[in-house]
Amino acid sequence: MAQELEDFLNYLSSVKNLSPNTIEAYRRDLTSLFEYVRESHDIENPLNITRPVLQKYFRELFNSGYSRRSIRRKHSAIRRFFNYLLINGKIKFNPATGILHIKLDKPLPDVVSEEKILKMLDSWEPEAIFEIRNKAIIETLYSTGIRASELTGIKIQDLDIERREVRVMGKGNKERIVPLGTPAFNAIFQYIQVREKFNPTSDILFVTKSGKKLSRDMVWRIVTTVFKKLSSLYGVHPHTLRHSFATHMLSNGADLRSIQELLGHENISTTEIYLNLTLPRIKRIYDLTHPRKKR
Repeated sequence: MAQELEDFLNYLSSVKNLSPNTIEAYRRDLTSLFEYVRESHDIENPLNITRPVLQKYFRELFNSGYSRRSIRRKHSAIRRFFNYLLINGKIKFNPATGILHIKLDKPLPDVVSEEKILKMLDSWEPEAIFEIRNKAIIETLYSTGIRASELTGIKIQDLDIERREVRVMGKGNKERIVPLGTPAFNAIFQYIQVREKFNPTSDILFVTKSGKKLSRDMVWRIVTTVFKKLSSLYGVHPHTLRHSFATHMLSNGADLRSIQELLGHENISTTEIYLNLTLPRIKRIYDLTHPRKKR
Protein backbone atom coordinates (compact mmCIF):
# COMPACT_ATOMS: atom_id res chain seq x y z
CA MET A 1 0.00 0.00 0.00
CA ALA A 2 2.99 2.25 0.57
CA GLN A 3 3.63 2.97 -3.11
CA GLU A 4 0.06 4.02 -3.91
CA LEU A 5 0.02 6.24 -0.82
CA GLU A 6 3.33 7.93 -1.64
CA ASP A 7 2.28 8.48 -5.27
CA PHE A 8 -0.96 10.09 -4.09
CA LEU A 9 0.79 12.32 -1.54
CA ASN A 10 3.35 13.40 -4.14
CA TYR A 11 0.46 14.29 -6.44
CA LEU A 12 -1.13 16.43 -3.71
CA SER A 13 2.16 18.20 -3.13
CA SER A 14 3.40 18.76 -6.66
CA VAL A 15 0.15 19.14 -8.60
CA LYS A 16 -2.36 20.43 -6.04
CA ASN A 17 0.21 22.42 -4.02
CA LEU A 18 -1.31 21.44 -0.69
CA SER A 19 0.50 22.44 2.50
CA PRO A 20 2.75 19.97 4.34
CA ASN A 21 0.34 19.93 7.29
CA THR A 22 -2.59 19.03 5.05
CA ILE A 23 -0.60 16.29 3.33
CA GLU A 24 0.44 14.87 6.70
CA ALA A 25 -3.23 14.78 7.74
CA TYR A 26 -4.01 12.81 4.57
CA ARG A 27 -1.17 10.43 5.41
CA ARG A 28 -2.50 9.79 8.93
CA ASP A 29 -6.08 9.21 7.80
CA LEU A 30 -5.12 6.85 5.00
CA THR A 31 -2.56 4.98 7.08
CA SER A 32 -5.23 4.39 9.71
CA LEU A 33 -7.52 2.90 7.04
CA PHE A 34 -4.75 0.71 5.61
CA GLU A 35 -3.87 -0.64 9.06
CA TYR A 36 -7.53 -1.46 9.68
CA VAL A 37 -8.08 -3.36 6.41
CA ARG A 38 -4.79 -5.22 6.84
CA GLU A 39 -5.52 -6.34 10.39
CA SER A 40 -9.28 -6.85 10.16
CA HIS A 41 -9.69 -8.09 6.58
CA ASP A 42 -6.21 -9.30 5.52
CA ILE A 43 -6.22 -6.80 2.64
CA GLU A 44 -2.73 -5.75 1.58
CA ASN A 45 -3.58 -3.99 -1.69
CA PRO A 46 -5.73 -0.82 -1.58
CA LEU A 47 -7.14 -1.76 -4.99
CA ASN A 48 -8.94 -4.62 -3.21
CA ILE A 49 -10.74 -2.41 -0.67
CA THR A 50 -14.46 -2.76 -1.30
CA ARG A 51 -17.49 -0.68 -0.40
CA PRO A 52 -18.68 -3.14 2.33
CA VAL A 53 -15.23 -2.97 3.96
CA LEU A 54 -15.40 0.83 4.01
CA GLN A 55 -18.94 0.72 5.39
CA LYS A 56 -17.76 -1.39 8.32
CA TYR A 57 -14.73 0.84 8.83
CA PHE A 58 -16.84 3.99 9.13
CA ARG A 59 -19.34 2.28 11.42
CA GLU A 60 -16.49 1.24 13.70
CA LEU A 61 -15.16 4.80 13.72
CA PHE A 62 -18.60 5.96 14.80
CA ASN A 63 -18.80 3.26 17.50
CA SER A 64 -15.33 4.20 18.72
CA GLY A 65 -16.45 7.70 19.62
CA TYR A 66 -15.13 9.72 16.68
CA SER A 67 -17.12 12.88 16.02
CA ARG A 68 -19.06 13.27 12.80
CA ARG A 69 -16.66 16.03 11.84
CA SER A 70 -13.66 13.71 12.22
CA ILE A 71 -15.40 10.92 10.33
CA ARG A 72 -16.28 13.25 7.46
CA ARG A 73 -12.68 14.49 7.32
CA LYS A 74 -11.41 10.92 7.09
CA HIS A 75 -14.04 10.14 4.48
CA SER A 76 -12.94 13.15 2.42
CA ALA A 77 -9.32 11.95 2.42
CA ILE A 78 -10.29 8.39 1.54
CA ARG A 79 -12.69 9.46 -1.23
CA ARG A 80 -10.05 11.72 -2.73
CA PHE A 81 -7.47 8.91 -2.63
CA PHE A 82 -9.78 6.52 -4.50
CA ASN A 83 -10.67 9.28 -6.99
CA TYR A 84 -6.95 9.52 -7.69
CA LEU A 85 -6.79 5.77 -8.32
CA LEU A 86 -9.90 6.03 -10.52
CA ILE A 87 -8.47 8.85 -12.65
CA ASN A 88 -5.28 6.87 -13.14
CA GLY A 89 -7.18 3.80 -14.31
CA LYS A 90 -6.29 1.58 -11.36
CA ILE A 91 -9.89 1.04 -10.25
CA LYS A 92 -13.22 1.21 -12.07
CA PHE A 93 -15.36 2.52 -9.22
CA ASN A 94 -14.73 4.71 -6.19
CA PRO A 95 -15.96 2.60 -3.22
CA ALA A 96 -16.11 5.67 -0.94
CA THR A 97 -18.59 7.62 -3.09
CA GLY A 98 -21.75 8.48 -1.16
CA ILE A 99 -20.87 6.11 1.64
CA LEU A 100 -21.75 8.53 4.45
CA HIS A 101 -25.37 8.52 3.33
CA ILE A 102 -25.55 5.19 5.16
CA LYS A 103 -27.33 5.55 8.49
CA LEU A 104 -24.70 5.65 11.20
CA ASP A 105 -26.87 6.76 14.10
CA LYS A 106 -27.31 3.56 16.12
CA PRO A 107 -25.62 0.53 14.58
CA LEU A 108 -25.60 -2.50 16.83
CA PRO A 109 -22.12 -2.89 18.33
CA ASP A 110 -19.99 -5.97 17.71
CA VAL A 111 -19.32 -8.09 20.78
CA VAL A 112 -17.31 -11.20 21.60
CA SER A 113 -19.14 -13.87 23.55
CA GLU A 114 -18.37 -14.36 27.23
CA GLU A 115 -17.29 -17.93 26.52
CA LYS A 116 -14.70 -16.94 23.92
CA ILE A 117 -13.22 -14.09 25.95
CA LEU A 118 -12.99 -16.11 29.17
CA LYS A 119 -11.54 -19.12 27.36
CA MET A 120 -8.82 -17.01 25.77
CA LEU A 121 -7.91 -15.06 28.90
CA ASP A 122 -8.00 -18.07 31.25
CA SER A 123 -5.76 -20.17 29.00
CA TRP A 124 -3.30 -17.35 28.23
CA GLU A 125 -0.10 -17.67 30.26
CA PRO A 126 2.24 -14.93 29.03
CA GLU A 127 5.97 -15.26 29.53
CA ALA A 128 7.68 -12.56 27.46
CA ILE A 129 7.43 -9.06 28.90
CA PHE A 130 5.43 -7.80 25.88
CA GLU A 131 2.90 -10.57 26.35
CA ILE A 132 2.63 -9.72 30.06
CA ARG A 133 1.95 -6.09 29.15
CA ASN A 134 -0.53 -7.04 26.42
CA LYS A 135 -2.51 -9.33 28.71
CA ALA A 136 -2.68 -6.58 31.33
CA ILE A 137 -4.00 -4.20 28.65
CA ILE A 138 -6.71 -6.59 27.45
CA GLU A 139 -7.73 -7.66 30.96
CA THR A 140 -8.03 -3.99 31.95
CA LEU A 141 -10.10 -3.06 28.90
CA TYR A 142 -12.52 -5.95 29.42
CA SER A 143 -12.67 -5.55 33.20
CA THR A 144 -13.42 -1.82 33.14
CA GLY A 145 -15.00 -1.05 29.77
CA ILE A 146 -12.78 2.03 29.40
CA ARG A 147 -11.83 3.48 26.04
CA ALA A 148 -8.40 2.90 24.50
CA SER A 149 -7.68 6.64 24.81
CA GLU A 150 -8.52 6.45 28.52
CA LEU A 151 -6.29 3.43 29.04
CA THR A 152 -3.28 5.15 27.45
CA GLY A 153 -3.64 8.03 29.92
CA ILE A 154 -3.56 5.92 33.09
CA LYS A 155 -0.64 6.75 35.37
CA ILE A 156 0.88 4.59 38.08
CA GLN A 157 -0.60 6.85 40.77
CA ASP A 158 -4.08 6.41 39.27
CA LEU A 159 -4.14 2.85 40.60
CA ASP A 160 -5.60 2.29 44.06
CA ILE A 161 -4.09 -1.02 45.13
CA GLU A 162 -6.09 -1.34 48.35
CA ARG A 163 -9.47 -0.62 46.79
CA ARG A 164 -8.58 -2.27 43.48
CA GLU A 165 -9.77 0.72 41.52
CA VAL A 166 -8.36 2.91 38.79
CA ARG A 167 -8.97 6.58 38.07
CA VAL A 168 -9.49 7.42 34.40
CA MET A 169 -9.91 10.69 32.56
CA GLY A 170 -12.81 10.51 30.11
CA LYS A 171 -14.17 12.77 27.43
CA GLY A 172 -14.39 16.42 28.35
CA ASN A 173 -11.74 15.86 31.04
CA LYS A 174 -14.33 14.18 33.24
CA GLU A 175 -12.74 11.96 35.83
CA ARG A 176 -14.31 8.74 37.07
CA ILE A 177 -13.30 5.79 39.22
CA VAL A 178 -13.84 2.27 37.91
CA PRO A 179 -13.28 -1.03 39.76
CA LEU A 180 -10.75 -3.64 38.66
CA GLY A 181 -11.71 -7.30 38.67
CA THR A 182 -9.30 -9.74 40.29
CA PRO A 183 -7.89 -11.09 36.97
CA ALA A 184 -7.24 -7.56 35.71
CA PHE A 185 -5.68 -6.53 39.01
CA ASN A 186 -3.40 -9.58 38.98
CA ALA A 187 -2.42 -8.99 35.35
CA ILE A 188 -1.54 -5.36 36.07
CA PHE A 189 0.43 -6.38 39.16
CA GLN A 190 2.39 -8.92 37.10
CA TYR A 191 3.08 -6.28 34.45
CA ILE A 192 4.30 -3.74 37.01
CA GLN A 193 6.91 -6.26 38.13
CA VAL A 194 8.50 -6.15 34.66
CA ARG A 195 7.62 -2.58 33.65
CA GLU A 196 11.10 -1.24 34.46
CA LYS A 197 12.51 -3.46 31.70
CA PHE A 198 10.77 -1.15 29.22
CA ASN A 199 12.84 1.77 30.58
CA PRO A 200 9.77 4.00 31.09
CA THR A 201 10.33 7.70 30.53
CA SER A 202 7.29 8.85 32.55
CA ASP A 203 4.74 7.66 35.10
CA ILE A 204 2.35 6.45 32.38
CA LEU A 205 1.34 2.87 33.22
CA PHE A 206 1.38 1.20 29.81
CA VAL A 207 4.43 1.99 27.69
CA THR A 208 6.08 0.99 24.41
CA LYS A 209 9.28 -1.01 24.01
CA SER A 210 11.16 2.30 24.18
CA GLY A 211 9.39 3.32 27.38
CA LYS A 212 7.11 5.94 25.84
CA LYS A 213 3.35 6.33 26.16
CA LEU A 214 1.34 3.92 24.03
CA SER A 215 -0.81 5.55 21.36
CA ARG A 216 -4.46 4.70 20.80
CA ASP A 217 -3.58 3.07 17.46
CA MET A 218 -0.94 0.90 19.15
CA VAL A 219 -3.52 -0.38 21.64
CA TRP A 220 -5.86 -1.07 18.71
CA ARG A 221 -3.14 -3.14 16.99
CA ILE A 222 -2.28 -5.05 20.17
CA VAL A 223 -5.89 -6.09 20.78
CA THR A 224 -6.52 -7.00 17.14
CA THR A 225 -3.33 -9.04 16.87
CA VAL A 226 -3.82 -10.94 20.14
CA PHE A 227 -7.40 -11.99 19.36
CA LYS A 228 -6.41 -13.03 15.85
CA LYS A 229 -3.50 -15.10 17.15
CA LEU A 230 -5.05 -16.69 20.23
CA SER A 231 -8.71 -16.98 19.25
CA SER A 232 -8.72 -16.78 15.43
CA LEU A 233 -11.09 -13.81 15.75
CA TYR A 234 -10.62 -11.02 13.21
CA GLY A 235 -11.50 -7.37 13.69
CA VAL A 236 -11.62 -7.37 17.51
CA HIS A 237 -10.49 -3.97 18.78
CA PRO A 238 -10.61 -2.03 22.08
CA HIS A 239 -14.14 -0.78 21.50
CA THR A 240 -15.27 -4.35 20.86
CA LEU A 241 -14.14 -5.12 24.41
CA ARG A 242 -16.00 -2.03 25.67
CA HIS A 243 -19.16 -3.23 23.94
CA SER A 244 -18.62 -6.76 25.27
CA PHE A 245 -18.10 -5.44 28.81
CA ALA A 246 -21.40 -3.55 28.76
CA THR A 247 -23.37 -6.33 27.09
CA HIS A 248 -22.07 -9.03 29.43
CA MET A 249 -22.72 -6.86 32.49
CA LEU A 250 -26.28 -6.21 31.36
CA SER A 251 -26.84 -9.88 30.54
CA ASN A 252 -25.71 -10.87 34.02
CA GLY A 253 -28.06 -8.53 35.85
CA ALA A 254 -26.37 -5.13 36.05
CA ASP A 255 -28.72 -2.15 35.78
CA LEU A 256 -28.42 0.30 32.91
CA ARG A 257 -27.65 3.29 35.14
CA SER A 258 -24.63 1.56 36.69
CA ILE A 259 -23.30 0.63 33.26
CA GLN A 260 -23.76 4.24 32.17
CA GLU A 261 -21.60 5.40 35.09
CA LEU A 262 -18.91 2.79 34.43
CA LEU A 263 -18.72 3.64 30.73
CA GLY A 264 -18.71 7.38 31.37
CA HIS A 265 -21.70 8.05 29.10
CA GLU A 266 -23.17 11.50 29.62
CA ASN A 267 -26.62 10.41 28.45
CA ILE A 268 -28.25 7.08 29.26
CA SER A 269 -29.69 6.99 25.74
CA THR A 270 -26.16 6.16 24.56
CA THR A 271 -26.07 3.17 26.90
CA GLU A 272 -29.51 1.93 25.86
CA ILE A 273 -28.13 0.50 22.61
CA TYR A 274 -26.95 -2.51 24.61
CA LEU A 275 -30.54 -3.37 25.45
CA ASN A 276 -30.99 -4.35 21.80
CA LEU A 277 -28.30 -7.00 22.20
CA THR A 278 -29.70 -8.48 25.41
CA LEU A 279 -33.39 -8.29 24.49
CA PRO A 280 -33.59 -11.95 23.36
CA ARG A 281 -32.31 -13.08 26.76
CA ILE A 282 -34.74 -10.75 28.55
CA LYS A 283 -37.60 -12.21 26.54
CA ARG A 284 -36.56 -15.75 27.49
CA ILE A 285 -36.51 -14.80 31.17
CA TYR A 286 -39.94 -13.22 30.76
CA ASP A 287 -41.30 -16.40 29.18
CA LEU A 288 -39.96 -18.49 32.05
CA THR A 289 -40.92 -16.27 34.97
CA HIS A 290 -43.94 -14.07 34.31
CA PRO A 291 -47.04 -15.66 35.89
CA ARG A 292 -49.45 -14.45 33.22
CA LYS A 293 -47.16 -15.60 30.43
CA LYS A 294 -47.18 -19.16 31.77
CA ARG A 295 -50.98 -19.18 31.83
